[in-house]
Amino acid sequence: MPFGLTNAPTVFMDLMNRVCEPYQDKFVIVSIDDILIYSKSKEDYEVYLKLVLELLKKKKLFAKLSKCKFWLQEKNQKYKWGVEQEEAFQTLKDNFCNAPILSLPDGPDDFVSSIKEKLFAAQNKATKKENAPAEMLRGLDQQMEEKGDGGLYFMDIIWVPLIGDVRTMIMDEAHATRYSIHSGAYKMYYDSRDMYWWPGMKRDIATYVGWTIYVTILENIAESLRNAVGYKFGLSSSNG
Repeated sequence: MPFGLTNAPTVFMDLMNRVCEPYQDKFVIVSIDDILIYSKSKEDYEVYLKLVLELLKKKKLFAKLSKCKFWLQEKNQKYKWGVEQEEAFQTLKDNFCNAPILSLPDGPDDFVSSIKEKLFAAQNKATKKENAPAEMLRGLDQQMEEKGDGGLYFMDIIWVPLIGDVRTMIMDEAHATRYSIHSGAYKMYYDSRDMYWWPGMKRDIATYVGWTIYVTILENIAESLRNAVGYKFGLSSSNG
């Protein structure tokens, strides 16, 4: 693995895919720096393993013996299990058995609940006198209603205060979630407005989506340039 290079895992996986192409999906699967060799029998496996090793040798790719471990699944292989291993096992067991882990999400409602909790905490902070935002000072607080869940609603829609990054969190969630597939700012706004509200929401979403598209275009251009330079000249960009 050529560590120290920009996009090293991607570059290395591309190299391995090219090298192993003759055997790909026949008895070889490549994942980053791992080569999985599969077979129907032990005899076939030995043949395939030899073919892969010869191919790697031909391409001047060699394993570092100091990092290799052999016969890990042999019946006579001894495994060390001491105090350190026991403590790690107990820690994992305790963490995997706590309530948040065992309580699996049930559709989008669980994620919305988590966002609601953060929003209500932000509302509580925003409504304190010293933190009162501009919309509160304009008298909008008179039009807000506190409901049974403890949240403040503006015309039955959750009010999103300008506290911390909660507004960005809402837009990130709306942009990324598979439950709200949108084609642009307008679709994203109309998908979100039935659940959340804040002054200038439509403008903020348009700015957010525009910036996201701009960044995506820049990333695609940069990736195309890296690929063109790398493939044509055999170069890789370095961090330095």
